[in-house]
Amino acid sequence: MSEVPEWEHKARERWVKWYLKFMIQHDSDNEDRSVLVALDEEFENIIATLVWALENHHLASLTIMQRIWYYLYIRGHWQQCKQYSMQAIELASMKGNITVRLDLASRLGWLLIEQEGPEQEAIEQLHCVENEIVTLQQPILFEKTNVLRYLGQAYLAKDVFEKAEEYEVRFLDLGLQTGNKRNVWIAHYYLALIQFRRGQVEQARRAYQEALVEAQRLPLERAEGYSACGLARTLIELEQFEETEHWLEHAEEMANRWKEPLLHAHILLGKAHLLLKQEQLNEAHTLALAALDSYRRLGSRDHRYAAELVAHLENELA
Repeated sequence: MSEVPEWEHKARERWVKWYLKFMIQHDSDNEDRSVLVALDEEFENIIATLVWALENHHLASLTIMQRIWYYLYIRGHWQQCKQYSMQAIELASMKGNITVRLDLASRLGWLLIEQEGPEQEAIEQLHCVENEIVTLQQPILFEKTNVLRYLGQAYLAKDVFEKAEEYEVRFLDLGLQTGNKRNVWIAHYYLALIQFRRGQVEQARRAYQEALVEAQRLPLERAEGYSACGLARTLIELEQFEETEHWLEHAEEMANRWKEPLLHAHILLGKAHLLLKQEQLNEAHTLALAALDSYRRLGSRDHRYAAELVAHLENELA
């Protein structure tokens, strides 16, 4: 190809065009499991296309990155997701594509929070997106970027519950206004998590139960898995162990279907907490270590909860 650069350029253009069309047809934002299976089969080719397109400032890379973003997140390719997001944001800024820049900047802010990145920097980035949308007077971008939801999650990560609730309620109101049922579920899920983290266990249990029913009705399998896992954590605290086991198994079934390492880590941690409550300390320690390893391989901020449990169990076993 190096000897015939004109032929290579035309071939690369056809290659990018083919995968651009493929990604438009297989948008991982839709959370369709069959789409993720199709992306699994073409993953290495898509990434090769994306890398070349980003390096050569090809506009198709922006669409490809947007379409594959949630696939990278769900499958646990967080480092790649971060790297390609930063490159795409730079390209979108260079090309003056405000919508794509704000969308990817918002997603990157969320990922930095999930990854235990520079916390304050991530929150400031999300606020910059929020403020720019206000300045542009394009409220539709609040829905396109999900920045209100991500700000809620960011403040939740800092245990600033009032601000977290404020942003998740705003996100819920937006979802209700636009009729976006998936976003309504997401808001309900995080509002339940806020209640749980505040120690309002019974209120959180009811909220997770409602979120689970909502996910089953829509239907949203990933949402169902996360709802079941959250419900199980509240039931552990309420010492309803038989029901806890049922919902952890149900969540694990969803995690296996979606091949999602983050949900698997949450389930391992939930099982460890359950075994601790049942005074099976050695088994609990084994699962807590497995959860800790899973979170660390992802680079997830939630590793701290697993680390705390491991330390507690090791102290009990000493």
